[in-house]
Amino acid sequence: MKLDNSDEGMVVDFKDICSLVDGGHYLRGVIHNKSILKKGGYFMETNQTSTHSILSLTLGVLAILIPFIGIGTGIAGVVLSKKASTEIRKTNQGGKGMAVSGMILSIAGIILQLLVLLSIITFMMLIDAG
Repeated sequence: MKLDNSDEGMVVDFKDICSLVDGGHYLRGVIHNKSILKKGGYFMETNQTSTHSILSLTLGVLAILIPFIGIGTGIAGVVLSKKASTEIRKTNQGGKGMAVSGMILSIAGIILQLLVLLSIITFMMLIDAG
């Protein structure tokens, strides 16, 4: 069996993977940033999800829900979403939809928070004037 541990992941010959699996046992390995799981004679291949895309989606939701602090979480969500998109493009990881959703929610959260802040300032000016 030939193993090559490089920056791209672990490279293993598919025939060698089949010889490592005993019927009904689990095999889990990483081949070019993809998880492989075998159980009961079936191989399932899934992409690993980008951590940055998960964080950007979480921060985007928080940007909408948390008053005033949401501006900061929204900005952080936009930055992480951009970083996740670049990472996904380079490494072929999963999570592109979460990165795009995180970007949209972060921008919407920033706009919503700015509108709330503007309406509070306007309300306070109207109270002082009248």
